[in-house]
Amino acid sequence: MKIVFVEANLKSDLDRIVKLINSNRTNNKDYNNILAWKYLTNPDGKPKVWIAIDEQTGKDIGISSIIPRKFKINNNTLTCWNSCDFSIEKRYRTLGIALKLRKKAKESVDNGEITAFFSHPNNKMVKIFEKANYPCIGKMLHLVKPLNIDFKMKSIVKYKFISKTLSRILNPFLCLPELFISKNRNYSFELLGNVPFDLEYDVFFSNVSKDYTIIGDRSSEYMNWRYINCPLYQTERIIIRNNEKICGYIIFIQIEKQIHLKDMVCISDDKIIIALIANWIKIIRKRQADYITAVFLQTNPMIKFFKKFTFFTASQESAVFAYVNERTDIYNAWLNNENWYMTIGDRDT
Repeated sequence: MKIVFVEANLKSDLDRIVKLINSNRTNNKDYNNILAWKYLTNPDGKPKVWIAIDEQTGKDIGISSIIPRKFKINNNTLTCWNSCDFSIEKRYRTLGIALKLRKKAKESVDNGEITAFFSHPNNKMVKIFEKANYPCIGKMLHLVKPLNIDFKMKSIVKYKFISKTLSRILNPFLCLPELFISKNRNYSFELLGNVPFDLEYDVFFSNVSKDYTIIGDRSSEYMNWRYINCPLYQTERIIIRNNEKICGYIIFIQIEKQIHLKDMVCISDDKIIIALIANWIKIIRKRQADYITAVFLQTNPMIKFFKKFTFFTASQESAVFAYVNERTDIYNAWLNNENWYMTIGDRDT
């Protein structure tokens, strides 16, 4: 059997791509709407999608896509690729198609079409990346903070009255870390719904990007695309200002009684970072949520601050793989995870 690979036309072939994804996934997401947003409106550029075809039957049997993502590296702008959708028909999965598709992106880096690449593959795909000789630069850490022990007590204590009583006694102790944060009159906080990012955020990102060697673009144009126009969920954000200027924010979503951090950026100032996290938790507590989650690359400097607020590492999430043209001057920097500022928001959508 001969397999050929063609580059898709994003507009005319979108239905083919959606059909391939739907045929291999069991969820009920509206991929027509999601892919139209992701592939056709990305401000960082047009994605590249390869379709694998069984030459004998003409049947589409797999796709691999990558989307452009702008980064600041030593305060210089670079466009790289972020690995995105991947799907192969079940009966063709033993033919090495996944490995060949992964090598397509690598070849594009090697021939100079793009400078660098990164990806957060699921556990099933990790071996494929390893076989394709992509360097792993680290793991994403899944941090969790319980906001109450009610659900835990229910599983431990048989009698409802006793479990409720114990929860009322012990829950206040979970609040202690954020209660002892001293207030600073220069700091102000604002909670916003799914409100567009404006030019004030461009000024903020221009300043904060200088604190990090490698950080993904968080300009207002990108953030409006990534979060405000995203068809997957509606976000909220808390902003901290120092003397009326933005100096940090946390973007999050709420799913029933679960709070999930989607992104966070803050200037490199311990007091401001701590104040931002503390006030965010205080706001969340009023919603009677059960817990908060946050996912960062293992070397992210924010992790130590979250652990001050009794977040614990629940698990290691996806491995992060990166690849870069060895002839470029960012080769060593790109493959060193100590240089990266990465949150769950930098993962493909």
